[in-house]
Amino acid sequence: MLVKIGSFLLAAVLVSTLVGCSTSSMRHTTPPPTLTSITVSGGSASVLVGSATAAFTATGHFDDGSMQVLSSGVVWASSDPTKATINGSGVATGVFHGSTNITASSGGSVTSTPAALAVIAILQSMAVTPLGPGILVSDNQQFAATGSFNDGSVSDVTSTASWSSSDITKATIDPASGLATGQAAGTVTVTAAAMAADGTPVSATTALNVVSSAYAALSGSYAFTLFSADTRGTAFAFGSLHVDGSGAIDGGEEDCNSVNGVQQNKPVSGTYFEYPDGRGQISLNANLCHPAGITLRFVLASGGNIGKLAQFDGLGTAKGTLESQTSTSAFGNASYVFRAAGVDSGSNSVGVPEPMGAVGQFNADGAGNITGGTIDVNDFGTVTTLTPLTASTYSSADANGRGTGQLSTAAGTTNFTFYVVTADKINFIQTDAAPATAVGGTAEVQDIPAMLGANGLFGAYSFLVGRPVIVNATGFDRTEFAQVGEYTFDGVGGPQSVAGVRDDTNNTVPNPLADLIGGFSFGMAAAGRGTFDLASPSQATDRFYICYALSTNGSGVVNRAFVLQTTNFAGGTRNAPTGEMDVQTANNAGALGGTYALDASELTASFSEALMALTVDGAGNVSGIADVSAPVNGTLTLSSNEVAGATYGDASPASAPNSGRVFLTLPNQIGFQNSIFYLISPQSAWALGTTPSVAAADGSLTQQ
Repeated sequence: MLVKIGSFLLAAVLVSTLVGCSTSSMRHTTPPPTLTSITVSGGSASVLVGSATAAFTATGHFDDGSMQVLSSGVVWASSDPTKATINGSGVATGVFHGSTNITASSGGSVTSTPAALAVIAILQSMAVTPLGPGILVSDNQQFAATGSFNDGSVSDVTSTASWSSSDITKATIDPASGLATGQAAGTVTVTAAAMAADGTPVSATTALNVVSSAYAALSGSYAFTLFSADTRGTAFAFGSLHVDGSGAIDGGEEDCNSVNGVQQNKPVSGTYFEYPDGRGQISLNANLCHPAGITLRFVLASGGNIGKLAQFDGLGTAKGTLESQTSTSAFGNASYVFRAAGVDSGSNSVGVPEPMGAVGQFNADGAGNITGGTIDVNDFGTVTTLTPLTASTYSSADANGRGTGQLSTAAGTTNFTFYVVTADKINFIQTDAAPATAVGGTAEVQDIPAMLGANGLFGAYSFLVGRPVIVNATGFDRTEFAQVGEYTFDGVGGPQSVAGVRDDTNNTVPNPLADLIGGFSFGMAAAGRGTFDLASPSQATDRFYICYALSTNGSGVVNRAFVLQTTNFAGGTRNAPTGEMDVQTANNAGALGGTYALDASELTASFSEALMALTVDGAGNVSGIADVSAPVNGTLTLSSNEVAGATYGDASPASAPNSGRVFLTLPNQIGFQNSIFYLISPQSAWALGTTPSVAAADGSLTQQ
């Protein structure tokens, strides 16, 4: 019994020991707390596009009531990765404006409640529209602002921008809405400003022109010319358009000649608007001459009868003219003087299209026949003079003033289309298929006595001659070239009978002012035809010219003449400059006064154009508005700028104190800072850009 009892006690002790060991073991192997939820915190409620500043934290909640930051084993996700992405560390990066939800998950079974993240794009730039409008005093102009953001998006920011006017005495503007009101005549700069999300200030400007009365409105039919550059050289588009008085171009036709070939009789349609200051815009619909359509700014002058055109759509560079059509009848029974310029067929020393120019005279009988005449040609330095024109024909004109014709010599026939401008003037464009020459020009009735002697050229003449646009050949100066100046003829002729001054440029050097001396003869070889040469101490090569007179005054002195430069030297007259010279009736800056339209274009180097409406006060000050198309960082950019603080004055050298040379200094933001004018009259002048020298922009100044 004792043994049994002892055994029982021993067994009991053993059982007790084993049970104790089992209980201890169970306490050390209890499973860890179970993750029941995740909360996301710490990240910003917003992030900027392109910024990785939103760092999120995931906190785990367990079934035993504990919490722990989950630094590993977490999968982060954005509900819309196109708006924001998030990396494995919980850092979100903005991609595109909008919103997304950020979540964190673990083990594929526990996912956090979504945390909203707003993605904010950074405003990078703004554009104000319309560009450079004009209004009457007391009228309103609503401006709008469009913002461009760093995610590539654009949106209307008119109501969030802050608006201001540079001169509230001329125009006020509601700072919140962008609604401007004209107060007094003059120009102001309208500014829209905003603060980008990253704290960077952003602004945009445009000009507003306030006038006290409306300028002449477009009405009826207009003949137009457009010159541009392509890989062959000069490209032409000449035509006629009709405006309906209500903003529609409801008729017309055009012909064009470019590297893509010749297109004839293509319909013209589109829209237009005009501001009360005589500026406006024409938008032509797509046709075979303008496959993408084309938008042109214009500024009117001469009582609204003529306009200056510049392409204003950021798609290219073209310049041209707009003239009221007062006739649609073809040639009358008269002698016509013409000038033309363009490219040849490549039959020259470099074997590719090169510049050529021509002047001449032909006789029309009013019944469809050209009975004769002469032509002088400079084909890339190969000069032929007084080549007879043989008999050829022309058609009657249609309702748009369009007709066709030919000019023939013993060497062949050139076909052209013409558009009647007035009873005394036509524009014409060559329509022969490539590889024939391609030129465009103008012809006007010659109104001179039957024979003029040397006394037909007498006194001072202002001139502009420029080369055709050539962009594709090699070996010679490929940049645009122009020269302006003043010739003074003594009316006698012979050596030392003509003097003057000249400014010119070839885009590579500043415009050198040169004194000129030379001789001339006139009216000996053909009626109204003359030749002259000019030498300059500062330029090694003499330059030779041929001119054909267009008209004379009551005393038999030539008023106007077309000019062709014929000197043959590489990089010079191989450029075949053609142009015009006009008798000067004003020779100092004091003659200027009022509002003028100025065009300045350069089509091959800087690809820049400007149209300006400028008011000169007679005391050396200039104000106005400028519409500019020019490259900015390689992109053709459109702008309208207030012209403020500009000055002008006499710039004639001591050697030619009455040359009518005038300087114009414009503000830097215009792009064409400095120009030289040579006055023709108080109403007009020839112009050449001088700064920057690469511009070489030439054009004309015409009183509105």
